[in-house]
Amino acid sequence: PIVVPSSRSLRPNNNGSSCGGIVQLFVGGLPFSYGDVDLYELFQRSGTVYSAAVVRDRRTGRSRGHGFVNMATAEAAENAITALNGRALENTNGTRRTVLRVSHRSSDNRNKRRGKHDVGR
Repeated sequence: PIVVPSSRSLRPNNNGSSCGGIVQLFVGGLPFSYGDVDLYELFQRSGTVYSAAVVRDRRTGRSRGHGFVNMATAEAAENAITALNGRALENTNGTRRTVLRVSHRSSDNRNKRRGKHDVGR
């Protein structure tokens, strides 16, 4: 992941609030050709980015089409959501077009990932 050093002590805040820490955003619909630097540069236009990381497949190293961005302030996060959510992007080679989904990362989403085989566990 791309991490920008800061003079302030910033702590991730997964619920999207701004209690003196950074605000983590989920970014879906990324072109598979996008890397950490591309994601960082895309969000940098909306405000100060603390870090950006594209999630990759462990075996192949290929992008999974989503990632996470840590914005330094709640205002920067809201600016990014407003500017980028629903925006169409092309792969870096121009072959495929995708639509970004940008939202606050929610800790509740981790609990909803249970598959049909996990019912009752």
